[in-house]
Amino acid sequence: MIEPIPKNKVLRDKEKKITVVDKEPSQEVNLVTLPARPKPKTKTRRRSQRLNSTVLRRVNRYKNLIQSAAKYYNVDPELLSALVYVESGGNYQAVSPKKARGLTQLTAATAKELGVTDVFDPKQNIFGGAEYLRQQLKSFGKVSLALAAYNAGPTRVRSRRKLPSETQQYVQKVLRVQSELEAQ
Repeated sequence: MIEPIPKNKVLRDKEKKITVVDKEPSQEVNLVTLPARPKPKTKTRRRSQRLNSTVLRRVNRYKNLIQSAAKYYNVDPELLSALVYVESGGNYQAVSPKKARGLTQLTAATAKELGVTDVFDPKQNIFGGAEYLRQQLKSFGKVSLALAAYNAGPTRVRSRRKLPSETQQYVQKVLRVQSELEAQ
């Protein structure tokens, strides 16, 4: 068993470094210098990690459609909800700078391929997004790769080129939102 170090053998300097001495402080000999003890982490989450309640309310307006589409295409409903949360913030009229549209942000080409005739119709858009997500899950086998393909395109993921940092952040954000939704 290790004996505790007597208080008179422990010194703290201005930077709060701890020095253990084996002689009187005037004849100091460093045995160990430790960095200052880090502040304890609190159990509360940072505000930036909480879900935005306004966005969550907008997404929840489509909860029944999301659950129906998730069940029909066999995708996790929280994953699909998280995708809607991140892609459009629950705004069925959302249009991205790259012209992706609606709740699941379908491009014109993807919407056409999926048979979505009105990208601003929540039902068509959610079912189209769920089908496209299912295709990516089937192609890549991992949720993270499927989300990367959903965001950057399957060709980019298949090429194994480095994904843009925007896509990497997107994947992390969707997975974080999914985790938050599952915890509710």
